[in-house]
Amino acid sequence: QCHLLYVGDHPEILNEPMQYLKDAGLDVVTEYRYGDVAENILLYQQEQDIQLIVLGAFSHSKIHQFFLGSIATTIFRNSAVPLLVVK
Repeated sequence: QCHLLYVGDHPEILNEPMQYLKDAGLDVVTEYRYGDVAENILLYQQEQDIQLIVLGAFSHSKIHQFFLGSIATTIFRNSAVPLLVVK
C-alpha cells in the first residue's frame, strides 16, 4: 500500500502520480490536508502507522532556508521512521 499525502491548496496535483502508481499495481491511498506541511506529514505517519516517509526535496536558497526552515530537516529531526528524500 502506498499513501500519497498532499498538504496545500491544489489537491488535483496528486491525480497523475496516483494514476501512475495504480497502473504499476499498487494500492494507493490519497489524503489532502491544509496547514503546516511538516506537522501534517508527521501526524499522518503516526495516524496511519506508516513505516517509511518518502519526501520530494525542493532546493531553496540558503537565506530562504534560514528564515523559513526546511520541511525535510524538520521531518528528519522529528520522525520516528526512516526518511527517504528524493530530488
